[in-house]
Amino acid sequence: MIARVEAHNRLYGFAFVIGEFALVGLVALVLAALYSARANVLLAAAFAGITANSLVIIFLAIRSMTRGEIGIGILRIYTKRAVREQVMREHPDISRDTAFITIAVVAPFLLLILVLIEAVRRPPPTTKK
Repeated sequence: MIARVEAHNRLYGFAFVIGEFALVGLVALVLAALYSARANVLLAAAFAGITANSLVIIFLAIRSMTRGEIGIGILRIYTKRAVREQVMREHPDISRDTAFITIAVVAPFLLLILVLIEAVRRPPPTTKK
């Protein structure tokens, strides 16, 4: 998973990734605080998990930058045809990996939604007297 994230970070550019996941993490942190203030522990924990996962992505991007790695950048991928073709040739699974990383970041929230859907659909338990 780390290799996928690091490749994603290099391809899309470290500044873009840091900004993208900082925004996601900040929004999730605010929502975690709001739900915590309302004593909704389950939703607070889900959004705190999203914040934590976002911090991991940011940490890996910063670590790569401090190592002197150079990213391509999302702008170059989408504005320079030769760069885009090279990236697609060298990284044919980039779209799948991006989707996988996105799902991994919001996994706590997705799990919460699945549990809530199941709880709503499940008939109430019968009580025996």
